[in-house]
Amino acid sequence: MSAVVVVSAAEIDRDGPGVSNRRALGRVLEAVAVAGSVNLVDWFDLQGVKDPPRPVKDGDRTSAAIAAASIVAKETRDQLMRDLDEEYPEYGFAAHKGYGTRAHAAAIIELCRLSPAHRRSVRCKAYAALDSPVA
Repeated sequence: MSAVVVVSAAEIDRDGPGVSNRRALGRVLEAVAVAGSVNLVDWFDLQGVKDPPRPVKDGDRTSAAIAAASIVAKETRDQLMRDLDEEYPEYGFAAHKGYGTRAHAAAIIELCRLSPAHRRSVRCKAYAALDSPVA
């Protein structure tokens, strides 16, 4: 059994990355956990989850299951970035995969706008260069 949870930029902007990550991890665990299973997470202490997981320090280096989940998460994000690149090719999402790069910052400045996929809570020089406030 597997599950993937995607958190929108708007949700991350509203609640912050830490809360959003924990909520997403809780959703995934609720989708896949079964009675009696040992649920491991990469060092997140999750409150309010039906079957609390065991946090593992450096879990992606010490647990094959956590490492596999990290790979699935990265590949999922990479695919989402390729999909966004088809919708908004001017930002180069397929090339930078969501990481802040000079080319991406230059695109934001040149276009003078953000896409709906951009997180507005991020503060960077490229956003500051926009004429209108980012909100």
